[in-house]
Amino acid sequence: MTTYTRHIVNGQTIKFSSVGAHAIPKDEANSDYATMMQEVADGLAEIVEVDDTPVPTVDELRIAAYGPIGDQLDEIYHDIDAWKSRIAAVKAANPKAI
Repeated sequence: MTTYTRHIVNGQTIKFSSVGAHAIPKDEANSDYATMMQEVADGLAEIVEVDDTPVPTVDELRIAAYGPIGDQLDEIYHDIDAWKSRIAAVKAANPKAI
């Protein structure tokens, strides 16, 4: 039995693939897609779903939470203690792996 992989990113099907074969776009007019769907309908193949949505890194999460550097500098100028507390909270919410 042939196994096809359905690649999903952010809830949307991006493509299909199988071992040793090229990517098959989700396109009804594509002959490879039509063949794959016919094989599945005939019970000769199966489709396995894989979520390929990228997972943000700790650094990416922290950078997004810190905000723009200009805003941080303004915050430091006006209330450095509040800035320190906010940055500590961001780091606590997004700890680095040891």
